Amino acid sequence: MELVEAGDFLRWAADGGIVPDPRGPDGQAPLTFGGAPPAMRRWVAPEAPFNLPGFASCLLGSTARQSSVYLFIKGGAPWFTGSDPATGPEWEHLRDRVVATLPIPRDFRGALKMAFSESDDVVLLLVTFFVYAWCVNDDLQVVSEQRDV
Repeated sequence: MELVEAGDFLRWAADGGIVPDPRGPDGQAPLTFGGAPPAMRRWVAPEAPFNLPGFASCLLGSTARQSSVYLFIKGGAPWFTGSDPATGPEWEHLRDRVVATLPIPRDFRGALKMAFSESDDVVLLLVTFFVYAWCVNDDLQVVSEQRDV
């Protein structure tokens, strides 16, 4: 896993035509293909929780084609919620516990470049964000190294 600062990641993505959606709120816009007509910008995850790992594995296998992927929190938000365990929502604590299994600094706001050999960790993060994100369909942005999906 390689940590990529948010500005570096966004410049790299923009070079491939992937930019924050101009229709989204400033600073919180999900990534989209620049210049493309309005379309769905996210994958719709299955509703049954037991189907999420298989869905995430298929998504990764079809997009990454044995190359690296970049994972980025929408708007460059931090990987950890910063929620107080004594008072915050339980789902935020669970998300933070899963994220803490990887060597991600608590204040890091950039992208994770994950090698194909780290696909188990990628699937774990995808499933975690499908279940424990604020907006489960687009809080975690996934960009293949080819920048084509």
